Amino acid sequence: MDGNLAGVRAYNALILVLRVSRLATYTLIHAFLMKRSHTKVALVLKKAVKDVVILKDDIDIKGPQLDEIVKQWKAFDAKKDQSSNSE
Repeated sequence: MDGNLAGVRAYNALILVLRVSRLATYTLIHAFLMKRSHTKVALVLKKAVKDVVILKDDIDIKGPQLDEIVKQWKAFDAKKDQSSNSE
C-alpha cells in the first residue's frame, strides 16, 4: 500500500510541475509576442488559454526572455551535436 501512495504522490508532483511549466510557457510566449508588437497574435493566445491562465499585457518577466531561452537551447543543441560527432 505504501508503494502505491508514493507512486500517487510522485504522479501528483509530476502533474503539478507540468502545469506550472505550461503556465510559464504561455506567459513567456505572450510576453515575447507583446515585446515584438505582435499584439493580434498575443490576443489570440490570450483568448485561447483564458481558461488555463490569465495573461497580462504589461507583465515584467524575471529571468531570460523566450528569445534568449531559444538562443541558449540552440547553442546547447549545437554543442551536443558536435560532441556526439567527435566520438
